[in-house]
Amino acid sequence: SSDLLSLFPSSGPVDGGTTVRVYGTHFADSSSLSCRFGSLEAETSRWISSTSIECVSPERGNNDEMSEIELSVTNNGADFVASSESLTFKYVLTPEVTSMTPQFGSVAGGTTVEIAGIGLTTVGVECVCNFQNVLVNARVSLSGSVLSCVTPKVDEESSLEDRKSTRLNSSHRCIS
Repeated sequence: SSDLLSLFPSSGPVDGGTTVRVYGTHFADSSSLSCRFGSLEAETSRWISSTSIECVSPERGNNDEMSEIELSVTNNGADFVASSESLTFKYVLTPEVTSMTPQFGSVAGGTTVEIAGIGLTTVGVECVCNFQNVLVNARVSLSGSVLSCVTPKVDEESSLEDRKSTRLNSSHRCIS
């Protein structure tokens, strides 16, 4: 039987869809290979090697209490095995951006942008902001509800109008 050693990431949104890499031993390349998040079957499970598989977290629902749940694996579709250290996956609120200020900034960069929202991050998570495929580290407020990022310089190839000021289109991601 398999032995589970670790997983990454260890958290994801309640609407599911997080691809979780599970590391361990004796994973079988079998159509019966499957992961379970608590009592819920993974959306999909994929064999990578005898020491690594990928499982996509199922939807849990926003009304459920946020808690850490045990992850277990089966090679035969029947006998689910959990880690002796009880590997857990934590469901968190689905991130929702409610505001981003300011909306415009200097093409020279250096504008501090604050992204506010619900469930943006939790303690111990690193976040980055993405400005036109340039990643910058984000500072996270103590409450985890505001991310602050400083804009990078805009490419010199932009039009004259764009060089006067640029609309700050940003996305963010956080990794536990």
